[in-house]
Amino acid sequence: MVIPTRPPVESLTLTIEGERSMARLAKALRTTVEELIADNQLASTQLREGMELRIRTTAPQLERYLAQRAARRAREAAKQQAKQRTPK
Repeated sequence: MVIPTRPPVESLTLTIEGERSMARLAKALRTTVEELIADNQLASTQLREGMELRIRTTAPQLERYLAQRAARRAREAAKQQAKQRTPK
């Protein structure tokens, strides 16, 4: 008989970049807003740029989130470059 096991949970610190929704962040990391609030002893769901949050997640979930974040950064950088090349 094989008993499924849960992947090990890792804890890391994530720095908030730009405007982020706590609900979107929780969904991306497959956690809940309530867990984020409790883990970080927050009084509200408001996130500010530069804020550091302690996140408990599994390695695969973290890798997925970081890949999405890198792709988002690349898209934003490409948009900025396109704006700079566009003649006025």
